[in-house]
Amino acid sequence: MKALVYRRSIPRYLACAAASRLFPRRFFPTLAPLELTTVPFDPPKGWVALTPRLCGICGSDLGLLKGLESPLLEPYASLPFILGHEMVATVAEDTPGCDLPAGTRVVVEPGLPCAVRGLPPCRACQEGHYNRCERISGRGSARGFVSGLHPPGRRGHGRTHGRPSSRLVPIPDTLSDEDAVLTDSLASALQPVLEHFPADDALVLVTGAGILGQHVVRSLRGLGSRARILVTARHGKQADLATAGGADGIVRARTRADLATALGARFVPTSLGGGNIEGGADIVFDCVGSSRTFEDGLLSLRAGGHLRHGRRRSAAA
Repeated sequence: MKALVYRRSIPRYLACAAASRLFPRRFFPTLAPLELTTVPFDPPKGWVALTPRLCGICGSDLGLLKGLESPLLEPYASLPFILGHEMVATVAEDTPGCDLPAGTRVVVEPGLPCAVRGLPPCRACQEGHYNRCERISGRGSARGFVSGLHPPGRRGHGRTHGRPSSRLVPIPDTLSDEDAVLTDSLASALQPVLEHFPADDALVLVTGAGILGQHVVRSLRGLGSRARILVTARHGKQADLATAGGADGIVRARTRADLATALGARFVPTSLGGGNIEGGADIVFDCVGSSRTFEDGLLSLRAGGHLRHGRRRSAAA
């Protein structure tokens, strides 16, 4: 079958990283270790054959192709692999042991925890937190986050895909493919919201108004939060979407003094620039994940506040 395959190439990865630093708004396909090629389809026995219908392009996919993802994530992948984990697919055929008949539309969970790989459950899996599997880079049929071509892991950007039935979630008929394809990114935002749900009188700062930031705002409002929500947005369209989703205000702070003002906090200047912020938000959801937003997020918190920092991960090099 035809598929977009990402291969391990340190020279090409470094070339992409150098080009991205010089031209951050451009993509250089001739440098990226990505190719459209023919690969076999041979899923393990009992896995369900799927036909992809729609697949999102994650920010981690773009970061990988531009050499911006951390090489520390490489152990969590089996290279080479096929890109594409934000997938809507159709069950291609009836499979013994799977109660989803052929033709069923599904979304696909990308992780492969202990049970799927035939390993004794780690502590996280025993507690039901399979998304935190502690053996995600260990033994078994495949590495747990991004498995490679044998067996198939990510395959959204290929003609066919295979997955254990436990990793499939059926889609209701009332939900379109275009909405369902957002399930994976929504899950990345919904879990931290559930784990750090704010009080009604809290001040919440959402850093970044991309897809994850938009999900955080809508998750908070959809779950009934009455907290005051401020969102940092770089572009006007992002600001409009955040406001439509329930944000109370948009922050466009160029300096930490501007940020303090937006938060209703006190800016304390320091001799060598930068400055500190006293007071601020009760909860910060950092949906960018850069060193700058991490630092600003810490400064934006009031004493005793909570910072949820992170971005979705991928493999590199």
